Amino acid sequence: MAIFNVNKLLKPICVSILCLMHFLGNGQNQNAIVDKKDILIGEQIVLTISSGVSTSKNIINVQLPNAIPHFEIINDSLKKKETGTKKIIITSFDSGSFTFPALPYTIKNGTNNSDVFYTDSFKVNVGYMPMDNNAKSRDIKTIIPVEYINWLWVFIGIAVFGFLLFLILYFRYLKKQKQKTPQISSKNVYKDAMNKLAELKQANEKNSITVKEYHTTLALIFKTYYSHTSKQNILNITTNEILKKLQLHQIKAETALQANEALQTGDATKFAKYNPSYAENETALNYVKNIIEELETLHLQKTIN
Repeated sequence: MAIFNVNKLLKPICVSILCLMHFLGNGQNQNAIVDKKDILIGEQIVLTISSGVSTSKNIINVQLPNAIPHFEIINDSLKKKETGTKKIIITSFDSGSFTFPALPYTIKNGTNNSDVFYTDSFKVNVGYMPMDNNAKSRDIKTIIPVEYINWLWVFIGIAVFGFLLFLILYFRYLKKQKQKTPQISSKNVYKDAMNKLAELKQANEKNSITVKEYHTTLALIFKTYYSHTSKQNILNITTNEILKKLQLHQIKAETALQANEALQTGDATKFAKYNPSYAENETALNYVKNIIEELETLHLQKTIN
């Protein structure tokens, strides 16, 4: 009868048990836990990996693939070597049912030995927010166009408007400043001036004209006459400028002084609210009459020569 060899029988059994224990020790780890498996689109899942030992000497390092289909890893602490536990935050933006794969990770203990483990793969159901049938329905509104202001055209419009306004004001100013010489026949300038002086004298005697109107008319009679005889428009020049022009005609010094006094009195009544007497008004009129007569004499002599 053959002798039963116990050693030969136990040897393969022991080897098988050791292999099985090694596989179980390095394979699935019960300390990798996920907090939920049913989420809405964009909702977060927390996968917690624990070393199973409450010690700071065990360092967990998770080895992640470059990409996981249908899933996104959204926490930024995976590259840190954490002790004790590590949390991985996961989300998905695709609706449906997907399997999150097993992840390899190592636990390095205080003896510088690293053991390799794997998390469990798990299925995740990703859905939409459930529709509330009791909610009030709302109409779909049309797209509202965005109002865009082109500031370049605004500035161009302002510039054009400002330019047109400038032209309007400028031409109004020229029209106001460009006063035409009264329509008096050149042949009767002197006669017409004398007639107007006589009418002004009568108005002063009858007291039917204000002092300001009296001296304004008196100055206008002289300027109108002088504008025609000198062929220059002096209606808008100052009294000092008029006196400088009179000096060019070689008039008598006394007549020049009289003209200056008459015109200065008129300026005082218009700008300084001076109220001359009746006698002063008459004197001013006579002075203007004298300068016109002398200018007429000089003008006739020049014409004859």
